[in-house]
Amino acid sequence: MRECLIFTNRSRGQLLRRNEEHKQTSLQLRADVAKLQVSIQKLAQEKQQLAASSQELLQGMEQELMAMGSRLETLSSAFDAVADVETVDRMQWSFLTLPQRFLNFLNAVRSIVSWWREEQGIEPTPPQPALPSTERKLTPEEEAEDRRENPQKYSDTASVQKSLLDR
Repeated sequence: MRECLIFTNRSRGQLLRRNEEHKQTSLQLRADVAKLQVSIQKLAQEKQQLAASSQELLQGMEQELMAMGSRLETLSSAFDAVADVETVDRMQWSFLTLPQRFLNFLNAVRSIVSWWREEQGIEPTPPQPALPSTERKLTPEEEAEDRRENPQKYSDTASVQKSLLDR
């Protein structure tokens, strides 16, 4: 009986220790599960944020594509209006008789160039007025080169006299 009591006490002590170990393990597992659930929720929120930012990016790109498409469509229609000028009799259809078509074409090109400059971050430069050749001062090297390239300007009596009158 004594041996049975000793064995029973040992078994009871082991059971209590094992029970305590299982309680600790169970608490640790519950804490780990809670941490994992928090991590899963954070990942889900990040996933939603990434999806939202991707959606915004796609919408922005779609709007940009639509804007570019409309500009190119305008350019295409303006070009179509100008393209038939060469096929028709040149005397009947000249640049002077159809100025609106060409202005529309140039405006379409201008809008595409300005849009491209905006996208590239290039500041538009204001047009600088070109100086007439009589007002522009040439350096001696440029004058010598111009004399070699355009001798008629310097040896032609009419050009020389006109040059003298312009001064």
